[in-house]
Amino acid sequence: MKKLLNRIRFEFLRLFNPLYIEHQIEKREGDCKRCGICCSGCRHLLYNGCINYQERLGLNPLCRAFPIDKLDKEIVNKNCGYYWKK
Repeated sequence: MKKLLNRIRFEFLRLFNPLYIEHQIEKREGDCKRCGICCSGCRHLLYNGCINYQERLGLNPLCRAFPIDKLDKEIVNKNCGYYWKK
């Protein structure tokens, strides 16, 4: 249920508040660990089968925006390589 709510939140922010996403990406630090946990439930994976990380980024540029903020990281993967300073 949390993943569904997070997906709705992500789509809402993408459509109605893209500046928030842009601002949060600027504040984000660290690097992607390429673990793929944040990609679970992605429609590109469901329809196209298992594809490598770089191809996923090419299919959907919004993948680069995820996780948007601390809330996304807590819901999806606490071990994510991205972090935000307080």
